[in-house]
Amino acid sequence: MKSAKPNNLLNLSINLAAIFLFLMCLYVVSHSESIPVILGCIFLFSYVANTIFALLHESVHRVYSHTEWLNEIMGIINGALFPTGLTFQRVCHLGHHLRNRTDHEMFDMYYEEDNLFLKRAQFYSILTGIYWLTIPIGWLTYLICPWSYRLLKTDNVAIKHTGAIMLHPFIDHPKKWRIRFELLFVIALQVAIYLLLDLKFLQTLACFWVFGLFWGSLQYADHAWSPRDILKGAWNLKVNPITRWFFLNYHYHQVHHMNPKLPWNHLPKHVDPHEPQPSFLKIYFEMWKGPRPAQAPNPILKEDIKNELSSDEDLRVEKQESCEWNCFKQFIQFSLRNKRYASIAFILYSFSFKNWKMAKRLRHGFCALQVVDDLLDGDRKCQGEPLEVVAKVLQCLETNDWGQSDLHQLFKVYLSQLKSSPDYLEGVEILKVVIEAMMFDRSRVVNKLELNYDQLIAQHRKTFSTSLDILLISMGSSLRTKDAPSILDVFAWCSMYRDLEEDLDKGLVNIPVEVFGEHWPNKSPDKSWARNSKVQEWLKSENIKVQDYSLKAKAELNALIDEPGKKVFLIFVRSMDKYIKKAMSAI
Repeated sequence: MKSAKPNNLLNLSINLAAIFLFLMCLYVVSHSESIPVILGCIFLFSYVANTIFALLHESVHRVYSHTEWLNEIMGIINGALFPTGLTFQRVCHLGHHLRNRTDHEMFDMYYEEDNLFLKRAQFYSILTGIYWLTIPIGWLTYLICPWSYRLLKTDNVAIKHTGAIMLHPFIDHPKKWRIRFELLFVIALQVAIYLLLDLKFLQTLACFWVFGLFWGSLQYADHAWSPRDILKGAWNLKVNPITRWFFLNYHYHQVHHMNPKLPWNHLPKHVDPHEPQPSFLKIYFEMWKGPRPAQAPNPILKEDIKNELSSDEDLRVEKQESCEWNCFKQFIQFSLRNKRYASIAFILYSFSFKNWKMAKRLRHGFCALQVVDDLLDGDRKCQGEPLEVVAKVLQCLETNDWGQSDLHQLFKVYLSQLKSSPDYLEGVEILKVVIEAMMFDRSRVVNKLELNYDQLIAQHRKTFSTSLDILLISMGSSLRTKDAPSILDVFAWCSMYRDLEEDLDKGLVNIPVEVFGEHWPNKSPDKSWARNSKVQEWLKSENIKVQDYSLKAKAELNALIDEPGKKVFLIFVRSMDKYIKKAMSAI
């Protein structure tokens, strides 16, 4: 299935203009006394409201914008104007793509055993605007008494053929509270518009009813008597250019069903000239003749197509693991120990406005590894030796059988979120290595291990390469630290320079044994190491070297492709520059 990048500026420009005309038409219809003006505004409203629906449709498929917060906010606003909730509409519509032209959505045809009266009543409700009215009735029912949706879970043939299956996912949907908050926003916005514009009920109803006639007719003219095929079961309809523009190419519906991730402005170039393109008006007038006997069997949904069409997170009805309070609680504890963690928390939570899913992964992953680091450093109390506690985490990574502790739940949720990444298996293996590297540092303290220069460099590289690589995988970046290896030397120096005194007090000696000799004065109360001439000379030489490391790292980064991983690398290098300047000023 093809995809393309949405045009944010174009969509926003059209959207704002459409909302202005939408509100203007409602106001004029309620306050004008000219019949021609009123009729003209009702007609214009029916077209502009379809433009807003088409943009809602883009948000439903997440192609209004690839900037997630913009896609969702505009989807919520456009949905409220329809009126419906974005997530409510997404679950229904994406489910429609999975059931297209199946018995559940075969409104234009009937089997011999079907109740023909119900079939005709249902079909003509689409043509008379009643279908549009069932949507606000449907979500109001869910908002007030969601339990009632359980009554629709039945094998009754009459109910089955009404399309009621689209409401089944809402019964135990994991995002039920988000859905309800969006629906409350719909009510609030509609009431606000009604009061602020001083609208008249009958005139407003007339606008929405005519819109419902246009909208409902198009929703099924796109499918009526098309092939009974999940993907190809729709038409690319012929329609006049003005209508096509107002409806944002919605009539190219077969292209859309075959490529749901194509934004509306990319649809025309993918229309197959060899495929039938019936006239909208021809299909529309044929629909008034009523449903016909079915001539083809129920289509079979192939597994690969099912997986692709059901990949959206809002279609998942199983409980999605989350422990946001756990994350927030950990950040408070980190920040009370060192204010730099408050800055990290601010960045990660701020990033949620741009990409909630990625920021959530990063938060859980960061907190899980930082708790491990705190345990091994002795900054957090635990029962027993920290090495044994963390060893159980490694064991759980192998078995995927997690306990109920905060630490285990952080890892469980992080891995459940990482599973959607194509680099999931690589991420799990790297996660094991970074934990093993942190455990080795704990062993150095417990066993008073002293490393030479090469051993220290190897340990630093192992620690920081895996830490950065798991971050990049969590972001969905294709870059790895091997693409800019000099950044590891900058990280190693920064960690040593920034945390030297704190590490030494804990018994973690990040000064080579060649510098201080065979026996380090562990936890020297008078900080005699700071006055050791060999240590000072070594620190000075390392501070001079880091300037070259930084220059090399920046050169390597400049040669990389522009993508989020590169930006993160640059942020890290720039943040470490302040420590480099501080170190150089002390020489």
